[in-house]
Amino acid sequence: MRLLQRFAVLLLLCAASFVQAELADAQRAAAKPFTGVLSRGFTASATWLELSIAGDPGARKGDTWILRVRPTYLDDLELHDPLDTSGRTRKGGDHVEWPDAEVKSLSHGFVIPASTEPRQIWLRLSTTSSSFIHVQVMTPEEFQYSRLLQEMVYGLMLGVLLLFFLWAVLHWVQWRETMMAMFSITQLMAIIYAMTLVGYNRVLFGDLLSAMTIDTVSNLIICGYVFVSFIFHYFFLREFQPARLLLSLIPTVAAVAFAAEVVLIGLGQVRPAMYTNILLVSLSPLLVLATAISCNAWQTAAEDAQPPITRRTLILFYLLVCSVLLVATSHALGLFDAPELNLHLYLIHGILTGAVLVTLLQVRALRNEASRNLAMLRARTSAQQVEIERQKSQLQSRFMEMLAHELKTSLSVLHMVFGIPQPTSDMMSHARRTLQSINDLIDRCLLVEKFEDDQIISNYEYFRVDEVVEESLRKSPDPARFAVYHEERITIKSDRQLLRSVVSNLLDNALKYSPPGSVVQLRVRQGMHEGLRGCELSVENEVALRAGVATFPDEEQLFKKYYRADSARRHSGSGLGLYLVANFVRLLGGAVRYERQEHSVRFIVWLPN
Repeated sequence: MRLLQRFAVLLLLCAASFVQAELADAQRAAAKPFTGVLSRGFTASATWLELSIAGDPGARKGDTWILRVRPTYLDDLELHDPLDTSGRTRKGGDHVEWPDAEVKSLSHGFVIPASTEPRQIWLRLSTTSSSFIHVQVMTPEEFQYSRLLQEMVYGLMLGVLLLFFLWAVLHWVQWRETMMAMFSITQLMAIIYAMTLVGYNRVLFGDLLSAMTIDTVSNLIICGYVFVSFIFHYFFLREFQPARLLLSLIPTVAAVAFAAEVVLIGLGQVRPAMYTNILLVSLSPLLVLATAISCNAWQTAAEDAQPPITRRTLILFYLLVCSVLLVATSHALGLFDAPELNLHLYLIHGILTGAVLVTLLQVRALRNEASRNLAMLRARTSAQQVEIERQKSQLQSRFMEMLAHELKTSLSVLHMVFGIPQPTSDMMSHARRTLQSINDLIDRCLLVEKFEDDQIISNYEYFRVDEVVEESLRKSPDPARFAVYHEERITIKSDRQLLRSVVSNLLDNALKYSPPGSVVQLRVRQGMHEGLRGCELSVENEVALRAGVATFPDEEQLFKKYYRADSARRHSGSGLGLYLVANFVRLLGGAVRYERQEHSVRFIVWLPN
């Protein structure tokens, strides 16, 4: 055991001697001045930073400053301060265990003594990621304020990403679309990636997991987020009909690169894995942009099936994505130094991309919902059209059945009358009534056709209602059966011909479906309807009895086309009379209603004065 302890101490002494020798070489070497953010790209060699710190004349003995180092994905930091007399090695970075960190925050840091005189301190950086570093010296009060501000800004960014994720999940739950499922997964990975990038993994899991485990998982998350993002863009662009070769390259390149990165990380070759990942982020957006440019859905889709996003908008979006990623990765690759804003450029890119995608997908969702509603409307309209055709077919069938029955009955009567060598006067009178019935049937059919083709032309004039009633009574086959009551002589402005047709149909209906010899009551008087004064005409007749019981028509079917009650089928008729009455009264701006009495029925027509 003592031998092992001595060997370990010897290794530490050798390492310390090596670092001291390296520090001495760095101090002798020519330095390149820089301010702001230093970017050296991916390098296997350590980077030494000589930091000039101005003194504070007001500093007192025992005062301290905070040396803050960002970003958080730097692996190994080593501080050499001439005022530090402890003799211990000052370490920081991702590979330092969380309980051993000098400053516990979302950034790496060291506590250094305050001094009244300027001095130089040395910081050694060694990392498997990009050597991209920004260093600040602050008072504890300044650091505390900056820390709170940083946590607030990062929390706000994560909150925005969480809103995007919840929006995507809600849309996926509602529509169960593959696109929304992929966007939900991408936004979830964006949240995890953002938490990793700003250092929440160390804060949340530093006391549970080792620093190396957290670092390995963080590297896998960074690579995984890039892979998932490209898979999402594959599904997103697929709807716009891009060139198949370019589209198929997106998931292929992303999958091959991610598999290679996972293998390299598993073998401990982290720097090549992260370098591969940054190259993928640098070059693949050009492939995605080319795929977007090749989309031609706008030329092939029908007018009502056009994509919800214009081709120009799609290309501008991918130009923005490509530009931001090229700027961010060029700094990470060390092509040129970057401003401090680039420390947050990946997060800003994630939020901007998410915001634009949410907008585009919301437009797409609204368009898709409109398309679904249109499809449902078309299906409903088609079903209604089928139902209308079915009803028309039924009406035509009923019309032909009625017409055949009426003509066959009438022709039988005529055949019987004219088949007799010397028919009596009563027979000839019956034959004339039969011919009149055929003529009335044809007239009603023609009236119905004109009405349904909107060929009824109203001709309004002033006339007395009693004159129309008397005219209709004279043409009635049995005027003696009517008891007419004129409470007063009423003049209205309406269509005389249409009103004559209404009255004639009501009189004919009353004679036909009342017991033979019964009296039909006809009244004309002033009446009110919905607060308006007008002329009220009513026709009341007794109903026929079947087995001693009065039979009444169906009130719901009474004014429908071709309807005839069961008790009326033994009489000739078309089922068009009351249909014409209801529609002609409506054309005249009036109303008609049916009232059932104990042994009679009454039809009441109201017309405005």
